[in-house]
Amino acid sequence: MIALADVTLCCVDCATPRLALRALHASLDQCAFASALLLTDAPIADARVVVRRIAPIDGKQAYSAFVLKGLLDHVATSHVLLVQWDGYVIDGARWEAGFRDFDYIGAPWTWRPAGQQVGNGGFSLRSRRLLEALADPAFPPGHPEDALICRIWRPALEASGMRFAGPATARRFSVEMEPVAPARDGGPCFGFHGLHHLWRSLHEADLPELVAQLPAGWLRGDGADFLIAAYVARQRWREALVVLLAVEAEVGAAAAARRLAQMGGDGAALRAAIHARGAQ
Repeated sequence: MIALADVTLCCVDCATPRLALRALHASLDQCAFASALLLTDAPIADARVVVRRIAPIDGKQAYSAFVLKGLLDHVATSHVLLVQWDGYVIDGARWEAGFRDFDYIGAPWTWRPAGQQVGNGGFSLRSRRLLEALADPAFPPGHPEDALICRIWRPALEASGMRFAGPATARRFSVEMEPVAPARDGGPCFGFHGLHHLWRSLHEADLPELVAQLPAGWLRGDGADFLIAAYVARQRWREALVVLLAVEAEVGAAAAARRLAQMGGDGAALRAAIHARGAQ
């Protein structure tokens, strides 16, 4: 197991702390960090993770404000790996010592212009000196925090000496908005953000339990559709069926078929194929 004695593993989560612990445990299974922190208002405890109580964080804007202005108080190491319940380490062997050379690495944003092609705060490595720089009032709280750091404020941060990874390094570090088709898969990486990438790491036997714990509303969003598409593209029919059945329980069979149609083709036929092949 790779030893990262200068990296704090951290998740900030007041909404889904149990799922946050799952993400932290998955990361700890891959790397030995200096410490693992869950910052939450929930009254929970864990044998592997230090749970530190914070004031309630209500919504995405408050989360961004905390990460920008409050995270520094909890990080003593040179770097912090910030994870979320839907993004964590999947292959510790993919860690590179050169990742430490940067003050910020997240997944590639290759659709952005040059100089803005690395972002995604949901699974990101940040230096403590970046957190110290962001404490300056010149960088006021705002949302989303990753867009502020990696797009709006990046020129000023780079002028002060901060280093951002390039897209190629970022892709070896993480993946977020990448096509689900195998032919366009950019290959293995250290971690990910977005549950449509669960196929990269989750064992089939563990999928039903995770789906049962998903936050309210997630099955109504396109993340579920992308995950089904990823499983179908890899002919992992049983896993596709697990997710599809959960979606159908949430929105109904007809609505699920309409959503499948948005991926292209006949949604009803694809739904029938998933049910038939997934039940084999």
